[in-house]
This record gives sequence, structure tokens and C-alpha cells, in this order.
Amino acid sequence: MLAAHRDELLAQAGKNARRLSKRRHKAARQFGAAISRELSELGMGKARVLVEVTPATSGGSSPAAQPHSGAAVSPAALRVDDAALGRDGIDRVQFLIAPNRGMVPRPLKRIASGGELSRALLALKRALGAGAERELNAPSSVGRSKGAGTVRAAGVQVFDEVDAGIGGSTADKIGRAIASISAHRQVLCITHLASIAAYGEAHFAIEKRDDGRCVRSELIRVEGPQRVAELARMLTGDSATAASTQAAEELLSNAGELPAAAE
Repeated sequence: MLAAHRDELLAQAGKNARRLSKRRHKAARQFGAAISRELSELGMGKARVLVEVTPATSGGSSPAAQPHSGAAVSPAALRVDDAALGRDGIDRVQFLIAPNRGMVPRPLKRIASGGELSRALLALKRALGAGAERELNAPSSVGRSKGAGTVRAAGVQVFDEVDAGIGGSTADKIGRAIASISAHRQVLCITHLASIAAYGEAHFAIEKRDDGRCVRSELIRVEGPQRVAELARMLTGDSATAASTQAAEELLSNAGELPAAAE
């Protein structure tokens, strides 16, 4: 009886895995195209991203593949259509990128530079957020499966030094892109670039202070003239100068955040 119940569960798991795999293959094409479109707005107009879905070769950390006190499950029983069945289904998903025209798409984690990885991450998050919003707002009667109404765009998105390896006009494009995300959800961005920090609605500086006994890190909100001074310092890497102060004011003006006291 236990074996029959096990076989029934495995059959249902296989059915669900096939359904999930079919949806993944369809979504992969759309998702890759969406990321490519986002990258074109971040200074990588020739880049092409593919989301590759291939059969899993092992079940990984699937609970079904682990030893347990019940009836043993043979490795063959944990395979569906020549793919290993694991807790995430029967697929292996990998992101491929061709940064320039004529290049063969290869794994993103292997060939992308620091700047390309930063932009790819931002493009991915923007594409994910847009997709979740569309799913949320889609009429329930149009091809949505049961439970699809629970889909929500992420309430908070964190960008930790997404500016690695970039600068100049590309940094400004990334700043604008992150600002566009903040129109729909909370964004926390950690950056060393003034051209990105200028787009924030609230700006906090992190400072280390040594009181003679220990070193503490403090989070300080900067506003008005203080914010201009902090952006100027970020531009020079040291104390603000007249030129960096003027540049900081221009950054804030372009971002629509120029403090009244600095006008």
C-alpha cells in the first residue's frame, strides 16, 4: 500500500514537472527578450540575452532523493523524460549573453565584465518587476492559472554596488533606470557614484568614527547643502572643491532633486 501511494505521488510529481517545464520554456524566450530590451537602455544596445532551459542531470537537493525511513525510491523512479526530478522540477536554467553583435552567447557568469554584470543584474530586476506588474494587473479570465492572483512585484529591491566597473554616461543611465523602479516600489541602492546617488529621494552617508576606544559606523541622512557637499566629496574622493560643488548641484538639478538652499 505504501509503495502504491509512493508511485501515485511520483506520477503526480512527474506530471507537475512537465507542466512547469513547458511554462519555463515559454517564459524563457519572453524573459530573455525582455532583459535584452532593458540592456539596450543601459548602453548595451548590441547585447543579446538568452535564458537556456535544459534537462537537469541530477536531482540536486531534492527531498525525494535523500535517504529516509520509508520505502526506498530508486534513482530511475526520480527521472522524468530522461531528466532528473528535483525539488525545482526537471530543468536546469542558465543565463547566456552575447555582449556584442556576432558573438556566440555564452554563460553570463563566465564572460561578462564587472560593468556588464552590473547592468545585466539591473536589467534582470527591471524585467522581473515589469513582468510581475503585468501578471498582477492581467484579467483573471485570460489564461491565468489558479493562484496566479497571488503574484506580486517585489516590495523592496536592493542594489548593492550595482555600479561596479562603470562610469560616465552609463552611470547616469543606471541612475535613471533605478529611479524608474522606485516609482513603483521601494528601492535601497548602495553606491559609490555621485551620478547614481543624485537620483535618490533620500540620501544617507555612511561614516566611520573612532572615539579612541572603538570604531563605529554611522548612517547619516544628508539634505540640502549637506547633500551637495557629500556628492561633491564623492566626485573628488576627498574634500569638496568649488568645481565639484558646482558639478554636484548640476547632478541634483538634472535628477530633479536640487535643494532649495543650493539653488
